[in-house]
Amino acid sequence: MGPYRLLLLLAWTSLWPGIAAADAFSTDRTLRREPAYNVKPQYCLLLLGPEGKTRIWLVAAGEAFYADTNGDGDLTEPGKRVYSVGNYRSLVYIEPFTRFMWFPVPENERVYNVGDVFDGATRTWYHLTVQRLGKLETAVFEIVVDIRGEFRQIGQLSRFGDHPKDAPVLHFSGPLTLGLFTSQLVRGATPKYVDAWIGTKPPAGAKGEPTYLVLNDWIPSYIAPVARIDFPNRSAKGKAIRSSVRLARRAALVRFWGRTLVPEEAGPGKAKIKLTIPTWGGVAVPTFTTEIPLVDHLRHAASPDSTAQSLPK
Repeated sequence: MGPYRLLLLLAWTSLWPGIAAADAFSTDRTLRREPAYNVKPQYCLLLLGPEGKTRIWLVAAGEAFYADTNGDGDLTEPGKRVYSVGNYRSLVYIEPFTRFMWFPVPENERVYNVGDVFDGATRTWYHLTVQRLGKLETAVFEIVVDIRGEFRQIGQLSRFGDHPKDAPVLHFSGPLTLGLFTSQLVRGATPKYVDAWIGTKPPAGAKGEPTYLVLNDWIPSYIAPVARIDFPNRSAKGKAIRSSVRLARRAALVRFWGRTLVPEEAGPGKAKIKLTIPTWGGVAVPTFTTEIPLVDHLRHAASPDSTAQSLPK
């Protein structure tokens, strides 16, 4: 490789650290020391920061919960077992505002206030809260991370991994991307919901779920994605049928949504969707494209206004 091309490559990597980190994702998943668990433990790995250099282990072992808050891999240190609180302060979306309210913890749920974590690489403070939703055997874990006291991201996992090497990964305060909650569009005479999210995906090659921005924390109310939809034409020689919808409504903390009608002349197959969002406060988010099927009957869906749809299960 010539020196000029090498300089270009180095410049690209420095400008897009999130991309470089995702392509090169690998980590030693060994915990140095663990306590003696009474039941089989389950594991989750959190990445913090643009490059995910700060890595925090979460371990659930029955009613015992541990967090490696200083990232040294030793869960036996004092303060790393976290106990559930009796009452918790939660974000609630009451249109058009997001606000905090205090709630008692339900009998079959647990709320672990993990506390503050400092990312030395970026000089950033994070505050972590983990909520176990449901009975232990079928629990869903919701992780809320407050970044610098400026905005929040939420991640949700249906289960942790049985071993550190199988642990799902959640990345907070990483490179932003758009995504689509909607998995299908149904033909019919009434408009159908299109709803989207903005957040951070796990690094390429890592098993995990996206983490979603709490929209009203950071994104101005006048900022909304636009979905450009290309429907297949029923006629083999016809051009794609294009429509656009601005996803200007917000629901359940993390969702943008709007409605669109599948054209009568649309043929079988998949609709191509391109999501874009305007820049705000110097933040530019790349365009996202995907395809989803057109179906004749609704398989499963609900209004995005439903609080049960705060995050996908």
